[in-house]
Amino acid sequence: HYHPNHISELVKSQTGMSLHKYIRTYRIYAAVDLLQSTDLPVAEVAESVGFGDVQQFSKAFKQVLGVSPSSYRK
Repeated sequence: HYHPNHISELVKSQTGMSLHKYIRTYRIYAAVDLLQSTDLPVAEVAESVGFGDVQQFSKAFKQVLGVSPSSYRK
């Protein structure tokens, strides 16, 4: 029963990140777990963590961790 703006403000006050950025970062770290623990292709990892497009996933992954998903896996 909370307004979305209120939730966004709560998340930002607790994490220092916008809600969108927090969710994106959470998904990237979920992908890190999959990259480390499975042999799934990067496209399947992207889909598993909620990215509809592997290119969008790769760009977000690189923004958060500084390397591409395939480079991280190596």
